[in-house]
Amino acid sequence: MRKQLNYTRSKAAERICRAASTAKQAQYVYSLQAAKCYDKARYAFERAATGQERQSSPWQAGKLLEQAASCAKETGDMTQVAELSRLLHAA
Repeated sequence: MRKQLNYTRSKAAERICRAASTAKQAQYVYSLQAAKCYDKARYAFERAATGQERQSSPWQAGKLLEQAASCAKETGDMTQVAELSRLLHAA
């Protein structure tokens, strides 16, 4: 006899995996920022913001875009800062 999987259990496991991967990604991004690798951190913040938008977390995505703009400002790329600001206000 084959055991059926519980649908709610698999949904909960999926949410936990998604939260864990987001937490690992955040830890990685903040370590890049602390190491002053601003270009890599900006790109990672943008990717994390995209992931948060897909998870229906617009507030968190906005905060991540702000961080990406901050990293772009540190590199002196004002066109990138303007582009990220437009993305932030469009969301």
